Amino acid sequence: VNCCPVEDSLILGTWIAVGDPLSKWVFGKDKICYEYYADTLVDRDQYRMLSASDSPLCGIDVSKGTLVNYMEWTNLNNPDDKMCFVVYSLTDEVLNVTLFGTGDFLIFRRPWSDFEP
Repeated sequence: VNCCPVEDSLILGTWIAVGDPLSKWVFGKDKICYEYYADTLVDRDQYRMLSASDSPLCGIDVSKGTLVNYMEWTNLNNPDDKMCFVVYSLTDEVLNVTLFGTGDFLIFRRPWSDFEP
């Protein structure tokens, strides 16, 4: 688990899902995440990198003072549609998140990385 707030710039660029390489997230400097499947754009979400001090997130009160990072998405087509993720790891090569309310890890890697869980 990362201990400190992440740099917004670390998430910029393309991430490929380890479990489904047809799924791709592209984070832009415009604070938009472009979601692709099989190279077809399927959704666009405004994103924010957050910490526990930004609680509540997606209507959920997260523990104050935790050493975990978060990410909030707001759907550009429906601003009432929000998703929040716990960011367990964000490095140059790996993005590991969990969607609030699920126990499933979503692991992404850079296209040039040979990372395997």
